[in-house]
Amino acid sequence: MDEIIDHYPITRDAAVDRVFEDVVGAIGKPDIADVVVGAIRQLVDAERIHAFRLMEAGSDQEPYCSWSATGEVGQLNREYLARYQRADPVATVIPAATGRNAVAILKISRGDLSDPHYRRRFFDRYDIRQRISIVRRYGQASIVMSVARRGRLFTPCESRALEEFGRFVLPVLERSRTLTAGEPDMLSLEARFAARRPDMPLRERQVCARTMIGMTAEAAALDLGIATSTVLTYRRRAYTRLGICSAYQLATQVMH
Repeated sequence: MDEIIDHYPITRDAAVDRVFEDVVGAIGKPDIADVVVGAIRQLVDAERIHAFRLMEAGSDQEPYCSWSATGEVGQLNREYLARYQRADPVATVIPAATGRNAVAILKISRGDLSDPHYRRRFFDRYDIRQRISIVRRYGQASIVMSVARRGRLFTPCESRALEEFGRFVLPVLERSRTLTAGEPDMLSLEARFAARRPDMPLRERQVCARTMIGMTAEAAALDLGIATSTVLTYRRRAYTRLGICSAYQLATQVMH
């Protein structure tokens, strides 16, 4: 089992950049789980995809996203949380991923699973060759995204793409669930921009917040009662101020 705990910035992969734009547009929307699964499947061939928010004693809610080529995701999720979570190697690295930007990346094969029942149920039964899990810690909870494959191992490029995508999509999934739970999304995003960048003018914060939830420039203009060209000007100024050039990078400024 390969394990990495790190705090370093990463170089964005072009494929990740493209699919992350789709995810940014789905923030706070009911279909974000489908968008995330679709994005991962564009990056790599997968047999099973899961993303959970795990507490010390188990999961406290439904998974962020869950998909399996066999279609039995509900039963697998229930079995994992009820019987096998503690047998998963992910459980051993969660306590180590405690820093603000700490992320654990694990490549897990059959031989890394000490519990024979867990190995047979989740790997052998589906001929799973390898699973990549990305873990990010949030206080007493951790966000975990796992992508399993049958047939062949993940290539270094595929592993890197999943790592990059996982780093950014995990906080996005957490934030999106908060938004869909009823928190005032626009105001909370504007407030977060204000706290992170007090030098950012109000209009730039308003435009950035609307960009974050997937509004087009035209939609933001209608919502704010200003011209589309004015929205584009504010967005360009905000991107220059933040040293970024895309909604993808904007999301990382707010979610981290």
